[in-house]
Amino acid sequence: MPLDLPILDKVYALWDGLADFDAVNIQASRTYLLEQLSTLVDAQNADWIGCVRLSWSQAEDPMKGWRPRTLFTLAPCANTSQVIDEAFQ
Repeated sequence: MPLDLPILDKVYALWDGLADFDAVNIQASRTYLLEQLSTLVDAQNADWIGCVRLSWSQAEDPMKGWRPRTLFTLAPCANTSQVIDEAFQ
């Protein structure tokens, strides 16, 4: 599916905006990214999940060694946060 030019312009503007952040300003750049992506796809919320991959993985591991380590929700909701927290335990 080809993207039309207005969408591509918005994507390029997103990357340009991210490039304006200092590398140490992780929280602000993450918030900016999620806000812009939500606007781009007309979403009400967005989540960031940072994962790590373990150097070992057992054959029956459904996550193939991947484990969530950080979670950030743009617009937290008490019920949603509780369900997500329980899933990570």
